[in-house]
Amino acid sequence: MYRAIHTPHQGSVLYSRYMVLGRLAVGSGSTIFRVEDVRNSNAVRAMKMARLTDGDQHSFDLEIMALTKCKGSSNFPQLVDHFVNKSYRVIVMTLEGEMIRDVLGRNRVKCFSNQNTLRIARQLLNALHFLHSNGFLHRTVNNENVLIKKTGLHLVVTLCDLNHVTPTESRQKLEHPGYYASLHAALGENFEERDDMVSAMYLVGELSGFIIFDFVVNDLIEAKKKFHYNPCSFFPDHKKWIGRLVQLIDRMGEGKKIDMDSLDRQYQKAIEGVSPYRPIVFKTVKNVVYVE
Repeated sequence: MYRAIHTPHQGSVLYSRYMVLGRLAVGSGSTIFRVEDVRNSNAVRAMKMARLTDGDQHSFDLEIMALTKCKGSSNFPQLVDHFVNKSYRVIVMTLEGEMIRDVLGRNRVKCFSNQNTLRIARQLLNALHFLHSNGFLHRTVNNENVLIKKTGLHLVVTLCDLNHVTPTESRQKLEHPGYYASLHAALGENFEERDDMVSAMYLVGELSGFIIFDFVVNDLIEAKKKFHYNPCSFFPDHKKWIGRLVQLIDRMGEGKKIDMDSLDRQYQKAIEGVSPYRPIVFKTVKNVVYVE
C-alpha cells in the first residue's frame, strides 16, 4: 500500500524555489503539495512528489511526454517544471481546480442538472479525445482525477493524474481494473480509446444522480454486463441520452477510431432546446463553487 509523503513541512522552501503551503492530495503512488513559486511572482502551483521506490522512470517519462503534448489545452494541467533527485521524482504543474466528486458532494440533491451533466460530459469526452489525438490513453478516469476549474466567468472540466498513461498504439491491458474500468478492460481486453470514454460515461451517470452498479445483487463485472446490455434502461426518459452515448461509444471499439462527429450529433439532440455548448451553470458563495 502506498505511504503518503508527510514531509516537507509547511513553510519549507524546496530546491531553492518552491515554498510549501500544504498538502493537496494523496494519489496512486505520489503525494501532491500546494506550493508557491518564489522565482515566479509567488505563483501557486501543484507539486507532485513520488519516491524513487514508488513507480518507475518509464512511467514518469511518459507522464512528462503526455503533459508536454497537452501544452496550451485548458483541459489539462500545464507543465511548469520536472526533475529527479536522489530521493524523489518531481513534477510541478498549474493548479486545476477541485475534484468533481467534491463539487458534486456539496450539491443539495447530490446530482447536477440534466443540462449541466450534458455540458460536463461533452467537455470531458472532448478532453479525452484531445489526449488520444496526441498519442496517449489515460486509463484511470475516475471521480478524483476529473476536476472542475473556475476560469473567469466559466467552469472548465480538467483531467489530471496522467501517471498511468500509455501510448495509444500500445493497447496494454489493465493489470488491476478498478471501479471505473470499462467492462471491456475489466474482462481483460486490450485497452483502447473507447475504454477511457466508457469510464467517463460511468462517471457521467453518477453525476446525473444514478448508482449504475448494484453491489448487493451483482459483483462488479456482472453489474457492468447488465448495464451494457441495455444502458438506456437505467435512466428516465429525459436522461436516456446518457445510455445512448454509452451505446454509441461501445460500437467504436475493437480498433475503431472514436467518431467525434457522431458524438457531437448525439449531444445536440440529447435534450430538446438545450445547447451542449453553453456554459455550465453555477454560482459562487464565499469563493466556493456550487454547480446546479
